[in-house]
Amino acid sequence: MDINHLSGLFVPTVVAMFATAFVILWLFQKQKRHILGFAGVFFMFAIALILSPIMLTNITPPIVIIGNVAVISGFFLLVWSIFKREKKQGIHIPIWAITTVGITGTITTAWATAAFDSINLQIVSNTTMFSLLCLISAACLKQHAFQKSIECLIFWSIMACSVQLSVLAGTTFFFEGAIENANFKETGFWVAINLIAITSAILMALSIFVLCAFDSFTDARDEA
Repeated sequence: MDINHLSGLFVPTVVAMFATAFVILWLFQKQKRHILGFAGVFFMFAIALILSPIMLTNITPPIVIIGNVAVISGFFLLVWSIFKREKKQGIHIPIWAITTVGITGTITTAWATAAFDSINLQIVSNTTMFSLLCLISAACLKQHAFQKSIECLIFWSIMACSVQLSVLAGTTFFFEGAIENANFKETGFWVAINLIAITSAILMALSIFVLCAFDSFTDARDEA
C-alpha cells in the first residue's frame, strides 16, 4: 500500500471516527434522536469518500451512483437532524432542490466517468453538485432553523465547504489541464480535495459538537 493510498484512507477514517463519536454521545442521551442523525451524516459522508477518487483509482458509473446517493442521504440527514434539534413542528427539508441537484450531478458524473478517460469533468460535476447541496442546506437552515448566534457556527462551516468546492471546481482546467484517471493521485487537485474534505469534516463536526455541548449546558441550567 503506497503513501497516496494511505493518505486517501486517512480522510474517510477521520470522518468515520466523528460518526462513531456521535453514536457514543447519543448513548448517553438517547432521548435526543438528532444526535444519532448527526452520526448518520458522517457515516454517509465516510461511505461517499471511500467510493470517491480519493480512495479508488478505477471509478465506474455504479460506484459514482452509490457514492452520490450516500452524499445526498447525508445532506437530508443533516437538515433533518437540525430541525429535530430545534423541535420544529414542520420540517422544511428542500426535498425537490436537493433531489434535483443530486440526480443531475450524479447523471452528469456517471456519464463523464463512462465517456472520458480524463477526470476533469467528473471533478467539475461532483464538486459543483456538492457545493450546491451545501448552499441549499445552509440556506434552508439559515431561513428556518437557526435562532441563536451560536447556531450559526454550523451554517458558516457548511458555507466554507461550499466556497472551497466552488473554487476547486472553477480552477480544475486552468491549473492542471487534462487529468487522467490513472494519474489523479499525483496531481495538486488530489491533495486539494483531501484538504477540503478533512477541513470541512473537522469544521462541521466541531460546530455540531459545540451545539450539542451548548444544549447539554442549557438542559443542566434549566434543571437547576
